[in-house]
Amino acid sequence: KPSPTRRAAIPTQELLERYKLPEFSGLIKAFTAGNIMLFDKALEEHMDFFVGRSIYLLLHKLKLCVYRNLFKRAYNVEGKSQVKLDVFVAAVRACGCTDV
Repeated sequence: KPSPTRRAAIPTQELLERYKLPEFSGLIKAFTAGNIMLFDKALEEHMDFFVGRSIYLLLHKLKLCVYRNLFKRAYNVEGKSQVKLDVFVAAVRACGCTDV
């Protein structure tokens, strides 16, 4: 019998403070908000820390989930079962990405 899918728990600010990991704070804020530019900025700002712990590439792959969260928000705002591509493009541009 397959195990049920479990949603990942996102660490709280208190947990990050307890274990002295403030470098992840910006990533978590960007992840939950679906803000691509904020995610890139936080990743670049603490790149040495992440590379030193060999997790930079893993965190970079998390960027796809940030896009997913952004698109979920755009879908919820639109409120339709079919959303035009222009809505998603506008959402990405609203985050500050101009290379779309």
